[in-house]
Amino acid sequence: MLPLKNLSIIALAVSLLSAGDMTVARDLRFFLANNCAGSFLICSSLPKGRCCSTGTPFASERLTDESGLSILVGFGAEDCLNTAPATFLTGPGCVAGSFALFSGRWNGDGSRIAAAEAGPEDCATPDGFGYTDESGTVAFQGKFTEKNKEAVLAAFTGEKKVSLDSLKSLA
Repeated sequence: MLPLKNLSIIALAVSLLSAGDMTVARDLRFFLANNCAGSFLICSSLPKGRCCSTGTPFASERLTDESGLSILVGFGAEDCLNTAPATFLTGPGCVAGSFALFSGRWNGDGSRIAAAEAGPEDCATPDGFGYTDESGTVAFQGKFTEKNKEAVLAAFTGEKKVSLDSLKSLA
């Protein structure tokens, strides 16, 4: 039988590990190109299991922090609806569907089922935008403001080819 002191230490360690898992958040980028390069919208600090819904179709998506095992899911409908077509990626890389992606979520425990089944409650929406080169290096990234949000979203839903210069001019 373990002494009470050891049980307290074990309970504290379990609590800290659980709390640490809850605070993990990653940025999820949605790209117009199917290779996770070029112009993107971003949901910043997205906790695992929370949906990000874009309101417009995208060709690919990627997590910015790909450390550890993650499942990234791209959905062919708003609000991460599990009745829609979905594409999965285990580990680092780019998710590109054979259909338009409207929403996505990630799950840190490696479970495709858990990643796909979480409901659409409290979906996040993009809070920023940017541009990467072919290697994935960010050439520009900005946050939405009251002044630029409408213009940025209009650029993404209209042109389907948003240049680095046009994004910089909207910042």
